[in-house]
Amino acid sequence: MSYQLDNPIRIGAISVSVISRMKISRRCVAGYMCFACEKKPVAVLTLTDGEIGAQELSGAPITPEDLSRLYPDMPERFRALCATSRL
Repeated sequence: MSYQLDNPIRIGAISVSVISRMKISRRCVAGYMCFACEKKPVAVLTLTDGEIGAQELSGAPITPEDLSRLYPDMPERFRALCATSRL
């Protein structure tokens, strides 16, 4: 299992992205290898006036400390993507 940061989009002065949990599984069926991939959003990130906000899909806020602990490097990657991508 790993986490992926989607490319940000811009809505007015706010940049928005989603952190998704990725899971790839494999199985052998009748002698053939089968693969499946699951992508499930887990958090929404926003960048407003240089400040990163985060919340769970339920709407519950995620503190900056919890964001860095739960999803290491995501705040820095999000800020870098917002600065370099064409939104």
